[in-house]
Amino acid sequence: MSTAMMQSRVSTQYASTSSSRNATNKIAFRHQQPRNISAFNRRHHQQQQYRQQQHKRRNGSVVVNAGLVEKMNAEQLEVAMADRSTPIVIDFYATWCGPCVLMSAELEKVKEQLGEAVRCIKVDTDEETELATQLGIEGLPTIVFVSKDASSPALRTEGMIPAETVVSIIENQLQG
Repeated sequence: MSTAMMQSRVSTQYASTSSSRNATNKIAFRHQQPRNISAFNRRHHQQQQYRQQQHKRRNGSVVVNAGLVEKMNAEQLEVAMADRSTPIVIDFYATWCGPCVLMSAELEKVKEQLGEAVRCIKVDTDEETELATQLGIEGLPTIVFVSKDASSPALRTEGMIPAETVVSIIENQLQG
């Protein structure tokens, strides 16, 4: 196709699109003009919020909910493990992990339901990389159930599990 033919097609297409627009909008492409401006603004605002949340998560500034659940580092966890007056549920998580955020809410429900009968602890694997390596934490979230009885082994699971399952494990396996 010759250059002259291409130019004539482009100018013909431009003329047909510009004639359908009003005179104040001389160069208007359809993808730049949303039909519903308020819907566009709402969608644009939601996208901006999502990008900001993702940026915060990447930079580690999002705090996973730890209201009733205690957030601990390696040293604090060692002290907590020495006191086994109640069963302990330890959640190894990361702030950027979607299932970890969901698991945080489930542990809050467990703590609300069982109260002082269980101790729920969270350990951020990004902050405690050495501990995570020592314990072989590879999948997130990893939940470790520690019984009151020091002679019984800890139970471990990877992935998000519902609050009802956590309560069932605590009541059936850890109350010993």
